[in-house]
Amino acid sequence: MAGHEDNKWNFEAGLLGARDQDLVFKELEDRFFAPDAALGQSYLWLVARMEFARVSGKLPAYPKNDLAKQKDWQEAQEKLFALLKARQDAVYERAADAVALKQGAAKASTVAAVLRSSPEQARKLPGEEIADMFPLLDRAQQELILGTLFDRVNVPAMAGPLAAILDQQDFPGGSLLRVYALEVLLQVNPQIGRERMLAEMRAPHADSLNNPGFMIRCLSRLPDAALPELNQLFLKRLEEADYPLLDLYAGLTGRYATDAVLPQVKKVYQDRVDSWDCAARDGLMRYFLRVDPDFGIGLLKGTGAFCADESLKELARLKRWAEVQPAIIQHLDDPDAWVARDAADLLGKWGDGAAKDAMLARLRAFHERWKPRANEFRNIMLAAREISAAQALQYGLVYSLTNSKNCKLSEAEKAEVESLEF
Repeated sequence: MAGHEDNKWNFEAGLLGARDQDLVFKELEDRFFAPDAALGQSYLWLVARMEFARVSGKLPAYPKNDLAKQKDWQEAQEKLFALLKARQDAVYERAADAVALKQGAAKASTVAAVLRSSPEQARKLPGEEIADMFPLLDRAQQELILGTLFDRVNVPAMAGPLAAILDQQDFPGGSLLRVYALEVLLQVNPQIGRERMLAEMRAPHADSLNNPGFMIRCLSRLPDAALPELNQLFLKRLEEADYPLLDLYAGLTGRYATDAVLPQVKKVYQDRVDSWDCAARDGLMRYFLRVDPDFGIGLLKGTGAFCADESLKELARLKRWAEVQPAIIQHLDDPDAWVARDAADLLGKWGDGAAKDAMLARLRAFHERWKPRANEFRNIMLAAREISAAQALQYGLVYSLTNSKNCKLSEAEKAEVESLEF
Protein backbone atom coordinates (compact mmCIF):
# COMPACT_ATOMS: atom_id res chain seq x y z
CA MET A 1 0.00 0.00 0.00
CA ALA A 2 2.85 2.39 0.77
CA GLY A 3 3.93 2.41 -2.85
CA HIS A 4 0.60 3.61 -4.28
CA GLU A 5 0.57 7.01 -6.00
CA ASP A 6 -1.56 9.65 -4.35
CA ASN A 7 -3.95 9.93 -7.26
CA LYS A 8 -4.74 6.21 -7.15
CA TRP A 9 -6.56 6.56 -3.86
CA ASN A 10 -10.33 6.41 -4.25
CA PHE A 11 -13.13 6.26 -1.72
CA GLU A 12 -14.72 3.60 -3.91
CA ALA A 13 -11.75 1.23 -3.41
CA GLY A 14 -13.56 -0.59 -0.66
CA LEU A 15 -11.36 0.45 2.23
CA LEU A 16 -14.22 1.89 4.22
CA GLY A 17 -15.96 -1.49 4.05
CA ALA A 18 -12.96 -3.77 4.39
CA ARG A 19 -13.39 -6.68 6.81
CA ASP A 20 -9.97 -6.43 8.46
CA GLN A 21 -10.03 -2.79 9.55
CA ASP A 22 -7.00 -3.24 11.82
CA LEU A 23 -4.89 -4.26 8.82
CA VAL A 24 -6.20 -1.35 6.78
CA PHE A 25 -5.32 1.15 9.50
CA LYS A 26 -1.87 -0.37 9.95
CA GLU A 27 -1.18 0.03 6.22
CA LEU A 28 -2.47 3.60 6.30
CA GLU A 29 -0.30 4.45 9.29
CA ASP A 30 2.82 2.79 7.85
CA ARG A 31 2.71 5.17 4.91
CA PHE A 32 3.36 8.09 7.27
CA PHE A 33 6.75 6.61 8.15
CA ALA A 34 7.84 5.39 4.69
CA PRO A 35 10.49 7.83 3.31
CA ASP A 36 9.41 7.32 -0.32
CA ALA A 37 5.63 7.43 0.30
CA ALA A 38 3.96 10.74 -0.51
CA LEU A 39 1.21 11.96 1.79
CA GLY A 40 -0.87 13.80 -0.76
CA GLN A 41 -4.05 15.72 -0.12
CA SER A 42 -6.51 13.04 -1.28
CA TYR A 43 -4.64 10.39 0.71
CA LEU A 44 -4.78 12.43 3.90
CA TRP A 45 -8.47 13.08 3.31
CA LEU A 46 -8.99 9.31 2.99
CA VAL A 47 -7.20 8.68 6.28
CA ALA A 48 -9.32 11.31 8.02
CA ARG A 49 -12.50 9.78 6.60
CA MET A 50 -11.46 6.30 7.67
CA GLU A 51 -10.67 7.43 11.22
CA PHE A 52 -13.88 9.44 11.38
CA ALA A 53 -15.96 6.46 10.22
CA ARG A 54 -14.36 4.29 12.88
CA VAL A 55 -15.35 6.50 15.81
CA SER A 56 -18.51 8.27 14.68
CA GLY A 57 -22.04 7.05 14.87
CA LYS A 58 -24.36 7.00 11.89
CA LEU A 59 -26.63 9.98 11.48
CA PRO A 60 -30.26 8.85 11.25
CA ALA A 61 -32.53 9.90 8.39
CA TYR A 62 -33.65 13.53 8.52
CA PRO A 63 -37.00 13.73 10.39
CA LYS A 64 -38.69 15.89 7.75
CA ASN A 65 -42.15 15.37 9.24
CA ASP A 66 -41.18 15.90 12.88
CA LEU A 67 -40.35 19.55 13.65
CA ALA A 68 -39.53 18.75 17.27
CA LYS A 69 -36.74 16.33 16.27
CA GLN A 70 -35.28 18.43 13.48
CA LYS A 71 -33.32 20.68 15.87
CA ASP A 72 -31.80 17.64 17.61
CA TRP A 73 -30.89 16.19 14.21
CA GLN A 74 -29.18 19.43 13.12
CA GLU A 75 -27.21 19.57 16.38
CA ALA A 76 -26.10 15.96 15.89
CA GLN A 77 -25.03 16.78 12.32
CA GLU A 78 -22.98 19.77 13.51
CA LYS A 79 -21.23 17.58 16.08
CA LEU A 80 -20.32 15.08 13.38
CA PHE A 81 -18.95 17.86 11.17
CA ALA A 82 -16.86 19.10 14.11
CA LEU A 83 -15.57 15.59 14.74
CA LEU A 84 -14.61 15.17 11.08
CA LYS A 85 -12.83 18.55 11.13
CA ALA A 86 -10.92 17.52 14.25
CA ARG A 87 -9.85 14.28 12.56
CA GLN A 88 -8.68 16.17 9.49
CA ASP A 89 -6.64 18.57 11.61
CA ALA A 90 -5.06 15.71 13.51
CA VAL A 91 -4.14 13.89 10.29
CA TYR A 92 -2.56 16.99 8.76
CA GLU A 93 -0.63 17.58 11.99
CA ARG A 94 0.79 14.07 11.75
CA ALA A 95 1.67 14.72 8.12
CA ALA A 96 3.53 17.89 9.11
CA ASP A 97 5.46 15.91 11.71
CA ALA A 98 6.28 13.25 9.09
CA VAL A 99 7.86 15.72 6.62
CA ALA A 100 11.29 15.25 8.20
CA LEU A 101 11.13 11.53 7.40
CA LYS A 102 10.31 11.99 3.72
CA GLN A 103 12.70 12.15 0.80
CA GLY A 104 12.68 13.65 -2.70
CA ALA A 105 9.36 13.86 -4.52
CA ALA A 106 7.56 12.25 -1.58
CA LYS A 107 8.66 15.12 0.66
CA ALA A 108 7.60 17.68 -1.93
CA SER A 109 4.10 16.21 -2.26
CA THR A 110 3.73 15.96 1.51
CA VAL A 111 4.83 19.55 2.09
CA ALA A 112 2.47 20.73 -0.67
CA ALA A 113 -0.44 18.91 1.00
CA VAL A 114 0.33 20.43 4.39
CA LEU A 115 0.60 23.90 2.83
CA ARG A 116 -2.85 23.44 1.37
CA SER A 117 -4.39 22.17 4.60
CA SER A 118 -4.58 25.18 6.92
CA PRO A 119 -2.51 28.23 7.90
CA GLU A 120 -1.91 26.70 11.34
CA GLN A 121 -0.37 23.53 9.93
CA ALA A 122 1.57 25.44 7.26
CA ARG A 123 3.24 27.57 9.94
CA LYS A 124 4.72 24.42 11.48
CA LEU A 125 6.83 23.78 8.38
CA PRO A 126 10.37 25.16 8.50
CA GLY A 127 11.02 27.71 5.77
CA GLU A 128 13.99 25.68 4.54
CA GLU A 129 11.76 22.62 4.07
CA ILE A 130 9.33 24.67 1.97
CA ALA A 131 12.13 26.11 -0.14
CA ASP A 132 13.82 22.73 -0.64
CA MET A 133 10.69 21.02 -1.87
CA PHE A 134 9.32 23.81 -4.07
CA PRO A 135 11.50 23.15 -7.16
CA LEU A 136 10.35 19.49 -7.09
CA LEU A 137 6.71 20.43 -7.67
CA ASP A 138 5.34 20.65 -11.18
CA ARG A 139 4.40 24.04 -12.61
CA ALA A 140 0.70 23.57 -11.95
CA GLN A 141 1.31 22.93 -8.24
CA GLN A 142 3.73 25.85 -8.00
CA GLU A 143 1.24 28.16 -9.67
CA LEU A 144 -1.58 27.03 -7.39
CA ILE A 145 0.44 27.58 -4.23
CA LEU A 146 1.91 30.93 -5.26
CA GLY A 147 -1.41 32.19 -6.60
CA THR A 148 -3.74 31.18 -3.77
CA LEU A 149 -1.56 30.29 -0.76
CA PHE A 150 1.22 32.85 -1.15
CA ASP A 151 1.10 33.85 2.52
CA ARG A 152 2.11 30.29 3.47
CA VAL A 153 5.32 30.38 1.43
CA ASN A 154 6.26 33.93 2.37
CA VAL A 155 9.57 32.93 3.96
CA PRO A 156 13.07 34.31 3.22
CA ALA A 157 14.35 30.93 2.06
CA MET A 158 11.94 31.05 -0.90
CA ALA A 159 13.92 33.83 -2.62
CA GLY A 160 16.15 31.28 -4.37
CA PRO A 161 13.39 29.02 -5.76
CA LEU A 162 11.38 32.05 -6.90
CA ALA A 163 14.39 33.54 -8.69
CA ALA A 164 14.94 30.16 -10.37
CA ILE A 165 11.37 30.25 -11.70
CA LEU A 166 11.99 33.72 -13.13
CA ASP A 167 15.17 32.49 -14.82
CA GLN A 168 13.19 29.98 -16.88
CA GLN A 169 12.19 30.61 -20.46
CA ASP A 170 8.65 31.50 -21.49
CA PHE A 171 5.87 29.50 -19.88
CA PRO A 172 3.01 27.98 -21.92
CA GLY A 173 -0.08 30.02 -22.80
CA GLY A 174 -2.33 30.90 -19.88
CA SER A 175 0.32 30.41 -17.20
CA LEU A 176 0.55 33.04 -14.49
CA LEU A 177 3.53 31.43 -12.78
CA ARG A 178 5.91 34.30 -13.59
CA VAL A 179 3.40 36.88 -12.34
CA TYR A 180 2.91 35.05 -9.04
CA ALA A 181 6.64 34.43 -8.59
CA LEU A 182 7.39 38.14 -9.04
CA GLU A 183 4.67 39.16 -6.57
CA VAL A 184 5.77 36.72 -3.87
CA LEU A 185 9.46 37.50 -4.39
CA LEU A 186 8.74 41.20 -3.80
CA GLN A 187 7.28 40.24 -0.40
CA VAL A 188 9.94 37.67 0.48
CA ASN A 189 12.89 39.86 -0.46
CA PRO A 190 11.90 43.42 -1.46
CA GLN A 191 15.34 44.30 -2.83
CA ILE A 192 15.68 41.28 -5.10
CA GLY A 193 12.00 41.48 -5.98
CA ARG A 194 12.38 45.09 -7.09
CA GLU A 195 15.42 44.24 -9.20
CA ARG A 196 13.59 41.40 -10.93
CA MET A 197 10.51 43.55 -11.58
CA LEU A 198 12.64 46.28 -13.13
CA ALA A 199 14.39 43.65 -15.26
CA GLU A 200 11.00 42.39 -16.44
CA MET A 201 9.95 45.93 -17.37
CA ARG A 202 13.10 46.40 -19.42
CA ALA A 203 12.94 43.02 -21.15
CA PRO A 204 9.58 41.30 -20.64
CA HIS A 205 9.18 37.62 -21.38
CA ALA A 206 6.80 36.60 -24.12
CA ASP A 207 4.52 34.89 -21.60
CA SER A 208 3.50 38.39 -20.48
CA LEU A 209 1.22 38.15 -23.51
CA ASN A 210 -0.68 35.35 -21.78
CA ASN A 211 -2.45 37.76 -19.44
CA PRO A 212 -1.02 41.29 -19.83
CA GLY A 213 -3.52 42.74 -17.35
CA PHE A 214 -2.16 40.50 -14.59
CA MET A 215 1.42 41.42 -15.44
CA ILE A 216 0.60 45.15 -15.42
CA ARG A 217 -0.95 44.87 -11.95
CA CYS A 218 2.03 42.79 -10.79
CA LEU A 219 4.67 45.22 -12.03
CA SER A 220 2.67 48.14 -10.62
CA ARG A 221 3.27 46.94 -7.05
CA LEU A 222 6.62 48.68 -6.54
CA PRO A 223 6.49 51.36 -3.83
CA ASP A 224 8.11 53.92 -6.15
CA ALA A 225 5.86 56.85 -7.03
CA ALA A 226 7.57 57.06 -10.44
CA LEU A 227 10.46 55.58 -12.40
CA PRO A 228 11.92 58.47 -14.39
CA GLU A 229 14.85 56.33 -15.52
CA LEU A 230 12.39 54.28 -17.61
CA ASN A 231 10.63 57.23 -19.25
CA GLN A 232 12.41 56.84 -22.58
CA LEU A 233 11.89 53.07 -22.67
CA PHE A 234 8.15 53.48 -22.10
CA LEU A 235 7.95 56.18 -24.78
CA LYS A 236 9.88 54.10 -27.29
CA ARG A 237 7.51 51.17 -26.83
CA LEU A 238 4.43 53.39 -27.19
CA GLU A 239 5.76 54.77 -30.44
CA GLU A 240 5.93 51.24 -31.90
CA ALA A 241 2.34 50.80 -33.04
CA ASP A 242 2.76 47.07 -33.72
CA TYR A 243 4.71 46.22 -30.58
CA PRO A 244 3.09 43.03 -29.18
CA LEU A 245 3.26 44.20 -25.55
CA LEU A 246 1.84 47.65 -26.18
CA ASP A 247 -0.83 47.18 -23.50
CA LEU A 248 1.86 46.36 -20.95
CA TYR A 249 3.86 49.50 -21.66
CA ALA A 250 0.77 51.71 -21.72
CA GLY A 251 -0.09 50.37 -18.27
CA LEU A 252 3.45 50.93 -17.00
CA THR A 253 3.39 54.45 -18.44
CA GLY A 254 0.19 55.09 -16.52
CA ARG A 255 1.78 53.87 -13.31
CA TYR A 256 5.38 55.15 -13.43
CA ALA A 257 6.14 57.67 -16.22
CA THR A 258 6.74 61.30 -15.25
CA ASP A 259 5.64 64.57 -16.83
CA ALA A 260 9.05 64.87 -18.51
CA VAL A 261 7.65 62.91 -21.48
CA LEU A 262 4.12 64.38 -21.38
CA PRO A 263 4.32 66.23 -24.74
CA GLN A 264 5.61 63.14 -26.53
CA VAL A 265 3.03 60.82 -24.94
CA LYS A 266 0.22 63.24 -25.85
CA LYS A 267 1.40 63.26 -29.46
CA VAL A 268 1.62 59.48 -29.64
CA TYR A 269 -1.86 59.17 -28.16
CA GLN A 270 -3.46 61.74 -30.44
CA ASP A 271 -1.73 60.48 -33.59
CA ARG A 272 -3.39 57.09 -33.10
CA VAL A 273 -6.41 58.19 -31.08
CA ASP A 274 -8.78 55.66 -32.70
CA SER A 275 -6.42 52.68 -32.66
CA TRP A 276 -5.82 52.12 -28.94
CA ASP A 277 -7.56 49.11 -27.42
CA CYS A 278 -9.25 49.35 -24.03
CA ALA A 279 -6.27 48.24 -21.95
CA ALA A 280 -3.82 50.60 -23.63
CA ARG A 281 -6.28 53.51 -23.54
CA ASP A 282 -6.87 52.93 -19.84
CA GLY A 283 -3.13 53.02 -19.11
CA LEU A 284 -2.64 56.25 -21.02
CA MET A 285 -5.70 57.87 -19.45
CA ARG A 286 -4.29 57.04 -16.06
CA TYR A 287 -1.01 58.69 -17.05
CA PHE A 288 -2.73 61.87 -18.23
CA LEU A 289 -4.84 62.08 -15.07
CA ARG A 290 -1.74 61.68 -12.95
CA VAL A 291 0.49 64.27 -14.67
CA ASP A 292 -2.03 66.55 -16.45
CA PRO A 293 -5.44 66.04 -14.80
CA ASP A 294 -7.32 68.64 -16.85
CA PHE A 295 -6.25 67.02 -20.11
CA GLY A 296 -7.15 63.55 -18.83
CA ILE A 297 -10.55 64.64 -17.61
CA GLY A 298 -11.26 66.21 -20.98
CA LEU A 299 -10.61 62.85 -22.62
CA LEU A 300 -12.77 60.99 -20.10
CA LYS A 301 -15.72 63.23 -20.90
CA GLY A 302 -15.81 61.54 -24.28
CA THR A 303 -16.14 57.79 -24.64
CA GLY A 304 -12.80 57.31 -22.89
CA ALA A 305 -14.52 56.57 -19.58
CA PHE A 306 -15.83 53.27 -20.96
CA CYS A 307 -12.32 51.79 -21.07
CA ALA A 308 -11.02 53.19 -17.84
CA ASP A 309 -11.02 50.87 -14.84
CA GLU A 310 -7.66 52.07 -13.51
CA SER A 311 -8.19 55.61 -14.74
CA LEU A 312 -11.42 55.99 -12.83
CA LYS A 313 -9.65 54.91 -9.66
CA GLU A 314 -7.19 57.73 -10.30
CA LEU A 315 -10.09 60.10 -10.96
CA ALA A 316 -11.68 59.12 -7.65
CA ARG A 317 -8.36 59.73 -5.90
CA LEU A 318 -8.32 63.22 -7.40
CA LYS A 319 -11.93 63.71 -6.17
CA ARG A 320 -12.97 64.95 -9.62
CA TRP A 321 -15.56 62.36 -10.61
CA ALA A 322 -18.28 65.04 -10.61
CA GLU A 323 -16.65 66.68 -13.63
CA VAL A 324 -17.04 63.54 -15.73
CA GLN A 325 -20.39 62.26 -14.47
CA PRO A 326 -22.66 64.56 -16.56
CA ALA A 327 -21.08 63.31 -19.78
CA ILE A 328 -21.59 59.69 -18.72
CA ILE A 329 -25.22 60.38 -17.76
CA GLN A 330 -25.82 61.62 -21.30
CA HIS A 331 -24.76 58.22 -22.61
CA LEU A 332 -27.72 56.60 -20.83
CA ASP A 333 -29.76 57.75 -23.83
CA ASP A 334 -27.28 56.52 -26.42
CA PRO A 335 -29.09 54.77 -29.30
CA ASP A 336 -26.68 51.85 -28.88
CA ALA A 337 -28.11 49.91 -25.93
CA TRP A 338 -24.71 48.46 -25.09
CA VAL A 339 -23.14 51.91 -24.76
CA ALA A 340 -26.04 52.92 -22.51
CA ARG A 341 -25.50 49.73 -20.50
CA ASP A 342 -21.81 50.61 -20.04
CA ALA A 343 -22.84 54.06 -18.83
CA ALA A 344 -25.19 52.50 -16.27
CA ASP A 345 -22.40 50.22 -15.05
CA LEU A 346 -20.07 53.18 -14.52
CA LEU A 347 -22.72 55.27 -12.78
CA GLY A 348 -23.60 52.38 -10.50
CA LYS A 349 -19.98 51.97 -9.47
CA TRP A 350 -18.94 55.62 -9.16
CA GLY A 351 -22.04 57.80 -9.36
CA ASP A 352 -23.79 59.93 -6.74
CA GLY A 353 -27.39 60.95 -6.11
CA ALA A 354 -27.67 62.70 -9.47
CA ALA A 355 -26.63 59.47 -11.15
CA LYS A 356 -29.31 57.59 -9.26
CA ASP A 357 -31.99 60.05 -10.36
CA ALA A 358 -30.82 59.82 -13.98
CA MET A 359 -30.88 56.02 -13.96
CA LEU A 360 -34.34 55.95 -12.40
CA ALA A 361 -35.59 58.32 -15.08
CA ARG A 362 -33.99 56.16 -17.78
CA LEU A 363 -35.57 53.00 -16.35
CA ARG A 364 -39.01 54.66 -16.34
CA ALA A 365 -38.57 55.72 -19.96
CA PHE A 366 -37.31 52.23 -20.84
CA HIS A 367 -40.42 50.68 -19.28
CA GLU A 368 -42.74 52.91 -21.28
CA ARG A 369 -40.81 52.25 -24.50
CA TRP A 370 -40.86 48.47 -24.22
CA LYS A 371 -44.13 47.87 -22.33
CA PRO A 372 -46.04 46.88 -25.50
CA ARG A 373 -43.47 44.11 -26.09
CA ALA A 374 -43.07 43.00 -22.48
CA ASN A 375 -43.91 39.37 -23.34
CA GLU A 376 -40.80 39.13 -25.51
CA PHE A 377 -38.60 39.64 -22.42
CA ARG A 378 -39.87 36.42 -20.84
CA ASN A 379 -37.83 34.06 -23.01
CA ILE A 380 -34.67 35.95 -23.72
CA MET A 381 -33.03 32.89 -25.34
CA LEU A 382 -35.52 33.13 -28.21
CA ALA A 383 -35.76 36.91 -28.31
CA ALA A 384 -34.83 39.10 -31.25
CA ARG A 385 -31.44 40.81 -31.18
CA GLU A 386 -32.92 44.20 -30.26
CA ILE A 387 -34.74 42.64 -27.31
CA SER A 388 -31.54 40.97 -26.12
CA ALA A 389 -29.75 44.31 -26.24
CA ALA A 390 -32.65 46.02 -24.47
CA GLN A 391 -32.63 43.32 -21.79
CA ALA A 392 -28.91 43.94 -21.23
CA LEU A 393 -29.59 47.64 -20.71
CA GLN A 394 -32.46 46.90 -18.34
CA TYR A 395 -30.28 44.54 -16.31
CA GLY A 396 -27.51 47.15 -16.14
CA LEU A 397 -29.90 49.83 -14.90
CA VAL A 398 -31.55 47.59 -12.31
CA TYR A 399 -28.29 46.12 -11.06
CA SER A 400 -26.60 49.52 -10.78
CA LEU A 401 -29.57 51.05 -8.98
CA THR A 402 -29.89 48.21 -6.47
CA ASN A 403 -26.18 47.63 -5.83
CA SER A 404 -24.63 51.09 -5.87
CA LYS A 405 -22.54 51.90 -2.80
CA ASN A 406 -22.76 55.65 -3.26
CA CYS A 407 -26.43 56.23 -4.02
CA LYS A 408 -28.79 54.08 -1.97
CA LEU A 409 -32.42 53.63 -2.95
CA SER A 410 -35.24 54.41 -0.56
CA GLU A 411 -37.75 51.66 0.15
CA ALA A 412 -40.22 53.37 -2.18
CA GLU A 413 -37.61 53.53 -4.93
CA LYS A 414 -36.74 49.86 -4.46
CA ALA A 415 -40.39 48.97 -4.91
CA GLU A 416 -40.62 51.15 -8.02
CA VAL A 417 -37.54 49.55 -9.60
CA GLU A 418 -38.99 46.10 -8.95
CA SER A 419 -42.31 47.10 -10.54
CA LEU A 420 -40.62 48.54 -13.64
CA GLU A 421 -38.51 45.49 -14.45
CA PHE A 422 -39.92 43.12 -17.09
